[in-house]
Amino acid sequence: MGVILWTPDLVSKGCFLNLEVGRAVVRCHTDEALARAKSLVNLQFSWYLTGTVLFVVVLYLQLNKVLLQLVLFHLSSQTKSTFLSNLASFILILAER
Repeated sequence: MGVILWTPDLVSKGCFLNLEVGRAVVRCHTDEALARAKSLVNLQFSWYLTGTVLFVVVLYLQLNKVLLQLVLFHLSSQTKSTFLSNLASFILILAER
């Protein structure tokens, strides 16, 4: 996100990149340009947030699908009691980490 915000060619209309003590700062000529720059930053943040949430949901659904298939496979190849004891052991091992 910072790469886009502080790239001179991508700075909002009416704003400029100012080099100050040890860092680059985006400054705007007018209040209108400042409002436009803030709006663009808010839009960009919301797109990043939306993309992250979408990625996490898709990852969750895929893992859920794989783990469900794994559980169904084990249920079909083992008795329920054996499977549940193995699952409990696995959960205890994960909890210890």
